[in-house]
Amino acid sequence: MKSYFYILFAAVMLTACGGDAKKKVFAPKDRTTSSMSNEDRIAAIEAKRQSLIPVSIDSLVVSHGVKFSILPPAVSENVPESASDKLTGKMIQIAAQNGIGGLCTNPVLAMVSKVDCIDRSLTGTAPQKAIVKYEVTIYCGNMATGDIYASSSQTVTGVGANFEDAASKAFNDLKNDNKMQQMLATASERALKWYNATGNVKSFVERAISKQDYALASALLSSVPQQSASFDYAVKKNEQVSDLMFQEKADALLAAMQNAISEGGDSAYNPQVGACLELIPQRSKAYPKAKKAYDAYVAKLDAAEKDRRNKEHMLAMKELEIQKIKAPFEAQAAIEEARAAASVKKDEVWAGALTSAAESIGNGMRGGIFGENGMFGKGGIFGMGTFAEPLSGFIGGLFD
Repeated sequence: MKSYFYILFAAVMLTACGGDAKKKVFAPKDRTTSSMSNEDRIAAIEAKRQSLIPVSIDSLVVSHGVKFSILPPAVSENVPESASDKLTGKMIQIAAQNGIGGLCTNPVLAMVSKVDCIDRSLTGTAPQKAIVKYEVTIYCGNMATGDIYASSSQTVTGVGANFEDAASKAFNDLKNDNKMQQMLATASERALKWYNATGNVKSFVERAISKQDYALASALLSSVPQQSASFDYAVKKNEQVSDLMFQEKADALLAAMQNAISEGGDSAYNPQVGACLELIPQRSKAYPKAKKAYDAYVAKLDAAEKDRRNKEHMLAMKELEIQKIKAPFEAQAAIEEARAAASVKKDEVWAGALTSAAESIGNGMRGGIFGENGMFGKGGIFGMGTFAEPLSGFIGGLFD
């Protein structure tokens, strides 16, 4: 009986090996051969390089290109907070890779997502895993007109220890593919046409100023692309709007400036000092004190540092600090505008996506990086959220 078993076993093994004992089982192919053409290989390398490009929050804040408010989907049972944050982070990353800036600071243009959970199940084998599958549609559109400029859909799947883990991992699968790139290019082109009609920008800004909603006016003016016909108007008008916006906050800016001077010392120029001075309206009572403090501060710096202060990169650092101070005000104004735009429901799908995003983060209704402890939480010069440390840290660890 044992002999019969061994003979049968040997026959099975020979069959599994092709029935030829002399045939080599392991036959690696030459590494130099590839089915990819040179063009395909170059494209694959470029795609990989693009996927590894780090996201610079600073570059998004001061970008002079087309900007979209990238808004997170609402938190729900099917889309938990960590997954919503992950999806929004991926949208920010993909937008940056395609030369599009913006966080939540544009009251006209928005990039939002519609997430449909199409499968949610547990594996039947041990160790048991959770599986979540989504259909994700990214929309780019105009909140002022209700027009959807372009959209792109992908199906993503995540596997994790539980449903929240699986949901978060699913959005790692969102790709910057050709369809996504074409969609963003089309949306940017159509957005630029809106900005090129200078009457669109002017009427929006004047309407906001008439309501004394200076943050809303500033948000739109800051979003005007440099290549737009409205850019020169936006730069000049933004100076006037900024004075109106910070007139009541001049004393707080002076206090922040004095604090930056005391913390920075005399060894290196602190760009926040210059940013605060520039934002304090010259007609305010605080400005003479601020100018005197600034001049005294600069006089204490060593000669080399004084020279550096006037160089282009130092001016750029000051501009960055200015935008970081203004950004939370502009973001909150943009969110309120998104909520208002969603109520007009010119398009049910677009309105639904806007409502989901705007309601999710408006008035501290949301946790995570977009809630009370994130961009819109306490902190910054005016006790508001800031785009600096919390979002930078979030993006830095997002794609691990």
